[in-house]
Amino acid sequence: MITELKKKKNHYNINNKARLGYKDTEETKAKRIEAQKKYYANNPRLGEKAARWNGGIRRDTKGYILIYKPEHPFCSNKCIVLQHRLVMEESLGRYLRPKEVVHHINGNVSDNRIENLELFDGIGKHISYHFKLRREEKC
Repeated sequence: MITELKKKKNHYNINNKARLGYKDTEETKAKRIEAQKKYYANNPRLGEKAARWNGGIRRDTKGYILIYKPEHPFCSNKCIVLQHRLVMEESLGRYLRPKEVVHHINGNVSDNRIENLELFDGIGKHISYHFKLRREEKC
C-alpha cells in the first residue's frame, strides 16, 4: 500500500508517519515538547513579552484559572498550569503526578482555596466518587 501511495501524485506526504498510524517514541515526544516550550518561552510576542500581558493569569472557557509557568515540569505546551494544581502542590510540598486529579468540593472550579480541594490518585477514583455522589442525591 505504501508503494501505491508513493506512486500517486497530489496525495499527502508519505514521509508524515503520523498520518500512517505510526506513533512517536518517548524520546521524540520529549524533543517535540521541549521545542514547543522553547518557542513559547522565547517568542517576543508571547508570555511576559506580550503587549497585553496581565501577570500570566487568565480563565479558560470552563472557568478554570490558568497560570503561565514555563519552569513547571508538567506545564502544557503553552507553558500553562491550572491554578488548583499549583495550590495542591504547594500544600503537599511536592509536584503532582500527571495522573493525579484535583477535585473542587463545592463544584466551583474558580474557587481554589485548599479547603475546597481534594486529591484523587487517578481519573477512575474521581469518576467513581461522582457516581457515588449522584446515587446519594437520588436516595
